[in-house]
Amino acid sequence: MNNNNNIITTISLGVPQKQNYGIMATVLLCKILGIKLDIPSYLFINAISTYKDKVSLLPEFLSHLNDANAVPQHVIKDTESIKYTLSILANLSNNGYILEKKVKKIKCDCGRIDAKDDTETRYNFIKNGKCIFCGSEVKNQESNELVFQMPKNITLSYQMIPNRHSKNFQNLQNALSGREILISKSRDTGLRYDEYNIDVDFNNYLLMNSVPCDNHIILASANILQHMAMFNGISQVLYGNEKHNIFIMVSYLTGEPHIEKIKNVNDLQLFLLNSINKFDKVDFDNGFITMLNKPSKHTYVNQLIDWYYKPESISIDQLESFYLRIFLNNNKQQFL
Repeated sequence: MNNNNNIITTISLGVPQKQNYGIMATVLLCKILGIKLDIPSYLFINAISTYKDKVSLLPEFLSHLNDANAVPQHVIKDTESIKYTLSILANLSNNGYILEKKVKKIKCDCGRIDAKDDTETRYNFIKNGKCIFCGSEVKNQESNELVFQMPKNITLSYQMIPNRHSKNFQNLQNALSGREILISKSRDTGLRYDEYNIDVDFNNYLLMNSVPCDNHIILASANILQHMAMFNGISQVLYGNEKHNIFIMVSYLTGEPHIEKIKNVNDLQLFLLNSINKFDKVDFDNGFITMLNKPSKHTYVNQLIDWYYKPESISIDQLESFYLRIFLNNNKQQFL
C-alpha cells in the first residue's frame, strides 16, 4: 500500500489552560511519524468554548509547541473552520442524517450534564442527584433537539495499533450502530446551526474529517476509544467506505515532568518521545532526564534526533511494526 493521499493527525485537541506536556508529546509524535512516513501531518485545535476563554490562550499554546519544534506541517483551528462545519451540518441535514426530534434528556443548570436519559455518558458527573460541577439538581426534561443518525451498520475499515484495543473498539462501535446521537445542547457552545447550539464533540468529529484522504492515521489515547468509535461512524457517513482509519493509541501521560532539568530542545523532544510506551496510562519518565544530562550522551542524543527527522518513506503497511519497535519498546534506553 503506497502513501499517496494519506495523512496523519492528532485528534481535535482542546487548548489547555496551562502548559500540557502530554499534549505536546502527542503533537510531536504526529509530526515525527509524518516525517518518517513522508506524508502530511495535521494538528486539529478546538478553541470554540463558552466555559472558558480558550481563544485568547491559543497563541501561547502554539508558541509553546513552536518553541519545542513540535508543530506539524498544518494547523487547522475550529475558529477558522466554522463555514466548513456549517456547510457539512446542512449537507447531513439535507441527506437525512441530522433530524429534529423531541428528546427526553437530563440536564443541570451549568450545562455540563445535558444528555439523553438513556445514555450513561454523563452519569459519572452526578452525585446524590446533583451535578458535581455546579451543585444543581439534575432534572428530566423533554425538548426539541437535533440528533445524528448513526448508520445501522458501521462497516468502515479500520486498524488499531496496538491491536489489543480492537475488541473493545469493535464493541463500542457495535453499540453505536443505528443509534440517534444527541448533537444539540441547551447551553451556548460557541457554534450555532439554525436555532440550535451544536455539541463541541460533534464539531470536533467534523473538523477531524475535514481533510479528504484514503488512509487517515489518528493519534489518540485509549481513554477516548468511544470518541474514536463515534468518529469512525461519522467518517463512514461522510466518505462511504472509501476511507480507511488507522488509530494509534498513545500513552496518556500523567504526573509532573521535571522540565526545568532539561537543557535544550533536542533533550526535550527525546524526553517526550521516550515517555510514550506500551502502557495506556503512564507517568512521565523523569529518570530518563538524568541519563540525557550525562555529557557522554550529548553526541548520540543529537544523532538520534537527526534520525527521527530523517524521512524513510515507511509504507502504511509497515507502520504498525515500526511503531511497536520504536515507541512501544520495553527497553528504549538501549537507544542511548
